[in-house]
Amino acid sequence: MKSLIIGTIVGAAALATPATAQQLYLQGEVGLDLYPGNETSGVGFDINPGATLGGRFGADFDVIRAELDLSISGSTVDVSIDAGSEDADYYHFAVQAGVYRDFADYFYAGGGAGIVYQELSAEILGVEVSTDTTDFIAHAELGLNFDINDAVAIVPHYRFTWLPGFELDDEVFQHSLRVGARFRL
Repeated sequence: MKSLIIGTIVGAAALATPATAQQLYLQGEVGLDLYPGNETSGVGFDINPGATLGGRFGADFDVIRAELDLSISGSTVDVSIDAGSEDADYYHFAVQAGVYRDFADYFYAGGGAGIVYQELSAEILGVEVSTDTTDFIAHAELGLNFDINDAVAIVPHYRFTWLPGFELDDEVFQHSLRVGARFRL
C-alpha cells in the first residue's frame, strides 16, 4: 500500500517538471466539509460540518493536469452517548497527488490518492483523550475553471473523499464544496 502511495506522489511530481509542462500554477482554496452519520459498536455519532484550507502545485498539459495538494480539515463530533464530554475535536491533514481532465473550456473531472493523518480528541470526565491514525486516502473531483485573465482563474469544485481509519462500522466519506484561486507561474 505504501509503495502505491509513494509511486503516485513520485509519478505526479515527475509529470509536473518544468521541462514537460506547458504551464505551472499554484492554487489556494477554502471549503465547507460535510460528513454522513456514522456508527461504531452500535453507538451513533455525527461529524458536524467543518472547514478545509488547502493549497496545490500543478502542471497543465493542455487537457490533462497533474497536481500535488496539501489540505487541513477540522470539525467537531457529536456522540449520542456522552459521558460528560464537550464535542470531540476532529481534524485531518492530507497530502495527495491527482490527475484531472479538462473538458470544453470550463468543466474538469478527475481524482487522486495519497496519505492522511487524522486525530480525534475529547475531554471525558475531566480527562483529555486522544487517538490518531495515518492511512491511505482517495478522492474524486468535479469542478469549473473560470479564467479571470491569463494569469488567474477562479475554480469552484466538489470533492468526494474516502477517509479510512478509526475502526468504525461505517466508511467515513467527506463531501467538500470548495472554491479556489489558481495563479499561473
